[in-house]
Amino acid sequence: EVYNLITLFLTRQEIAALGVLLSMPNNEFRRLNEEIGEPSVYRFFLTGAVSVGKTTAVSQFGSLATHDEWLEPLPTGMEKDPELVSDETIEEIDQWVAIQIARKNVALLDDSDGVHIIDRAPLDAFAFTPKGEWVNKAKFIKSKVSPGEATRRKLCPGHVILLLGDHEVMAVRAISRQRVTDAEKLSKQQALLKVVYDQRRGGITEIDTREKSISQVAAEIGRVIHLSKYDEADMHKWLNEIEAGNIRMPDD
Repeated sequence: EVYNLITLFLTRQEIAALGVLLSMPNNEFRRLNEEIGEPSVYRFFLTGAVSVGKTTAVSQFGSLATHDEWLEPLPTGMEKDPELVSDETIEEIDQWVAIQIARKNVALLDDSDGVHIIDRAPLDAFAFTPKGEWVNKAKFIKSKVSPGEATRRKLCPGHVILLLGDHEVMAVRAISRQRVTDAEKLSKQQALLKVVYDQRRGGITEIDTREKSISQVAAEIGRVIHLSKYDEADMHKWLNEIEAGNIRMPDD
């Protein structure tokens, strides 16, 4: 609470063991982790509605391996709510987003050992997809993530941290950043993200950011990353469930 740090209090023997681990070659480190049943890669996906503070929160963790929201500059129209752009533009954006999800997923699959914090999670697109289109969107994303015969290429698992905020405050932030949306649309986005990332499925932590400073939110995220049991969300399984219609947008 005072220093906003995670501190390990170690004996001389434990400090020596930590030194051995830090200097150990990657392949030996992986084998050791496998022997004791622990992962060597920890992925934390930070998600939430537009302007809830994801990117700002990720920027507080420079000591970890960080991953930006997108790999390339946003296409025209991306700054607007889907209801405010043409069908043709939506189709172009959907293509771009699916390709970005696939490329980012490949990058995460190839990543080295360590603790990774990722801006946005791969199933966020469904919070921007109209009712009745979730099944088709799931099929489309799968076709990009696992193209051709690449059946083993699936969405990376990881722990999802869902940031929740005041939609009125988020709307003010969004407008100040030239995002064309409003409080009602952001409230709907947030509600849909809670459907996609339902805590009851496991591997998800919700953090309420309302009336909290950046450092307070970062401290809560830090506790999840460094002090809580690592529990992975099987997002490829959930993608299959969306495709099968088992996870869908609720009736209004």
